[in-house]
Amino acid sequence: MKLSTRIALLAAALALAGAVSFAASPGDAVVAVVEGEVITVHDVHEYTAQEELRLKSLLPTGDQRQQIAELRRMAVRRLIDRELVYA
Repeated sequence: MKLSTRIALLAAALALAGAVSFAASPGDAVVAVVEGEVITVHDVHEYTAQEELRLKSLLPTGDQRQQIAELRRMAVRRLIDRELVYA
């Protein structure tokens, strides 16, 4: 897949991540749809859970929020890439 297409997909995913979702529960909120496969907030949290716990135990509270947000952004990119590879 072309780099420009991947960038467009990533931009769409990030836009969706910031959008208000009308899902039944917060974990059901859609972060991205790649080749027909849905990636939810739950998928992202599941992907980052262990690392989030590690960060919470190591970092002061103020730094945790920023680091976890960056971790989740990276997770969205990785989950999108994984779907593109398997598509």
